[in-house]
Parts: sequence; structure tokens; C-alpha cells
Amino acid sequence: MAYTNVIIGIAFKGCVFLGLGYIMIFVDYRLLVQQIRVDFIEMSAALKALKPSS
Repeated sequence: MAYTNVIIGIAFKGCVFLGLGYIMIFVDYRLLVQQIRVDFIEMSAALKALKPSS
């Protein structure tokens, strides 16, 4: 009985860690996309500024 409880505990902890890992990856991905979007906006603004306004 004790062994099954330990196995269930380890499996539960593993699932929790995996879930947290997925959440952190998702949050990092969203932050990365946001950062790329900001960089792209700044880059296009810089290119417009560099272009001679004729």
C-alpha cells in the first residue's frame, strides 16, 4: 500500500511540474512574441525615419 502511495505522489508531482513547465513556456512564448512585435514596430519606424521624405 505504501509503495502505491509513493508512486502516486511521484506521478502527481511530475504532472504538477510538467503543468508548471508548460505554463511557463506559454508565458515566455507570449512575452517573446510581444517583444518581437515591439522590435518590429521600432524597426519599421526607424526605417521610415531613415528614408528620405520626398
